[in-house]
Amino acid sequence: MGIPHLITYLRPFATRESLKDKEIVIDGPGLAYHIYHLCQSTRVSAGNYFEAVPSYKELGETVLEWLDGLEKGGSTVKRIYFDGYLPASKFDVRLERLGGNTKQLHDYYNQYPDGLRYQSSSTARQKPSSFPFGFVYPRNSYTKLPALPFLVVACIEALLGSNSYRDIVEMVPGEADAFCASYLSKHGGIVLTGDSDLLVHDLGANGSVTFFKDVEVALENGRTSLLSQIYHAARIVERLDLPQTDGIRALAFEMILDSHGSFRKLLAQAKISNVIRQHQPAYESFVKEYLPMKINDSDNTSVAEGLLTLRMAFQHLDTRICEYILQFPYLMSKLGEGQDISDSKETTDIFLPFLIDSPAKTNAWEMSTSIRQLAYACVNLVVPAADHKYTVFEHRRQLKTSRGREWEVPSPADLPEACGNIITFLENVQHNLLNRPSINFWLAVAFTQDVDISSTLGKTALSKQLLSSSLSRKKNQMSWDRIHWTAQIHGSYYSFRILKQIIGFVVAVGDRATLPETLLRLHGLLQSLPNLLVSQVDDIGNIEELRPLATKPSPDELITENDQGSFTKQKVSSKQSKKNKKKRKREQTKGGEKEGVRSNNPFDLLTMT
Repeated sequence: MGIPHLITYLRPFATRESLKDKEIVIDGPGLAYHIYHLCQSTRVSAGNYFEAVPSYKELGETVLEWLDGLEKGGSTVKRIYFDGYLPASKFDVRLERLGGNTKQLHDYYNQYPDGLRYQSSSTARQKPSSFPFGFVYPRNSYTKLPALPFLVVACIEALLGSNSYRDIVEMVPGEADAFCASYLSKHGGIVLTGDSDLLVHDLGANGSVTFFKDVEVALENGRTSLLSQIYHAARIVERLDLPQTDGIRALAFEMILDSHGSFRKLLAQAKISNVIRQHQPAYESFVKEYLPMKINDSDNTSVAEGLLTLRMAFQHLDTRICEYILQFPYLMSKLGEGQDISDSKETTDIFLPFLIDSPAKTNAWEMSTSIRQLAYACVNLVVPAADHKYTVFEHRRQLKTSRGREWEVPSPADLPEACGNIITFLENVQHNLLNRPSINFWLAVAFTQDVDISSTLGKTALSKQLLSSSLSRKKNQMSWDRIHWTAQIHGSYYSFRILKQIIGFVVAVGDRATLPETLLRLHGLLQSLPNLLVSQVDDIGNIEELRPLATKPSPDELITENDQGSFTKQKVSSKQSKKNKKKRKREQTKGGEKEGVRSNNPFDLLTMT
């Protein structure tokens, strides 16, 4: 999160050096955001955020291209660390950041209430010869909204799919920068980051820092090489005559207390540590954030089989899901060696990726809430009863004053039925796609969720509104309805991804014989959920392929299952058709007064078609 002005003050003491023959450790989240802005900067013809935003596929390809370029320049990448947990001390900062994202979205909506221009020709890329190095900041108009919600996920997927990098990617039970610093303190090398906080950590005698934006291509002795500004922490401490015990932390603490002080004044005070002595409790609280972490350098041969299985399962989770998992004390005690387990909150919280949706509509995550509730509950199956959690606070688009949305989750006894309801829902969607192989199944799932929940609330589904207005809408126009529908697809896809990953974790580390049979069946069904990089979640033109689903089968047609388990349509007799019409009329009369009333059971909606 950075110390304001620290880099400005220390930059004169950095040295411009070649990265050839250097061992590199990378701050994973920082890399993901650097790649995102790098891709944005190539959209020279884009007029707004939506024209400038890269696809997830592009992000995955670019992160590999960037790392390949680093290694071709003679560097060796030793580790790429990703956050798997943020301490409770960062909770208020995260709420403030979420409130800031929400305000950004509201401001953008108010600036463009009628939608925005969207021209495919404006999304073309123009890469400079130095790409992917020689960083150029994207235009201000491209950054008026938060980054893509699954940006970090896309980069991790690409890295794990690469033979070159999958073995050096590590999800850690803490903040990535702390693990980067601990690796350097033990082994030496350079950490590549976008965060000035790395300079405040103890990097050891041979640890140094450089920043993504400073890496550039240059001609050296007639050959192309990569150069960057290197901050050798130990040398800077010696040159500035800072106290060896506190190092750059002493200067950073002075800057925190006096953000308007001159460098000369702050440095003079840091040298004598007078302010540290005067504010000892505050200083101890400050440095707690920069304490070293235990890094896993073992080859796992001496690790117990159960713990090894747990560690491997943890590595296959997304960052936000890791955070949820590690709020169970039993799992943190196993996975978070060196972490202070007492540093926790009374509530269980999950910060969902920030969806770019319409502030005028219900949050796009709402549609898939029941899927996530089930996912959260499944972890109770592999932890002691004392650790069980029955409520979770979700944080999504919300104002700074909000403490999140609290949801109850099913008890272990209710899990078999809840899993069964989702199986029924998914199978019904499959049945409705009979003879419609061109329609993406998971897109149809999102469509069906939208239609079912809207019907229950007595509303017209947004997807149906879009389909009915698609012929009359303006060309080259991105409406907020279309933006919101895309966000609902994102929310549906990622909710099922959360469910898939958590059930996969439970199956991997739990006793299969004790798990509900419906959970195991659901685990199998969810294997068809594609990876982010090959999914269609960022295809904004995908609403049209769903048009056949907007028309339900004729009342005079039945869908029946044959002996081979496939489904066929058949015409019913006129006599049977009349019976069906009378039955429907009786049911409408009988159930009319209940129309529009939502069930208290969040899983009831999943059984509707």
